[in-house]
Amino acid sequence: WAGSTTVVVGLSSGAGGGASCETALWDNGTGADKGDIDINDQNETVYVGQIIQDSTTRNICKVSIWVTKKAGTITSYNYQAGFVAATSSYDFTPGSITFADATVAGSQSWAAPGEGGTEISFTWATPFELTANTRFAFVLTHDGATSADNYAELEYLADGVIPGGNVYNWDVNGSDQGEVTCDIKAIFYTN
Repeated sequence: WAGSTTVVVGLSSGAGGGASCETALWDNGTGADKGDIDINDQNETVYVGQIIQDSTTRNICKVSIWVTKKAGTITSYNYQAGFVAATSSYDFTPGSITFADATVAGSQSWAAPGEGGTEISFTWATPFELTANTRFAFVLTHDGATSADNYAELEYLADGVIPGGNVYNWDVNGSDQGEVTCDIKAIFYTN
């Protein structure tokens, strides 16, 4: 995509998020963006992401997502992604999130809305196990305060690639604040 930048963080050789972590399990990284969800611009969007529930146990070592810079200055934020078990009402406990090995610094050069997004990646040296028939949330947030003046967005595409859920947003307590019947623009990798 014109104007897109790829940022890869936390890679190591061997197991987990290293060189052996290049097998795409669920690829929802191409196609026209259907929309986006603001990241931590209000109390209802402290966490944004995807509910996942598969019938097979999966080990995830890397996730690439597409983001856009929406408003203000985001360079002081470090974005972090993680997995956490979710309840039947799609809530989760923030203290139980298994975050990726490294964060990604916000950038003023991330694509603007409508430009397809900028790919950023998160890795887990020890792959995160998504246990079969268990609901999980893949969540994205940033450090720093909630701000309606300075924020980025997570892109999403048509529904159906990532099993068992939709795009969600949650408050600071991990309580479900709404959903969109789509999947985030992402590629989940296994090894």
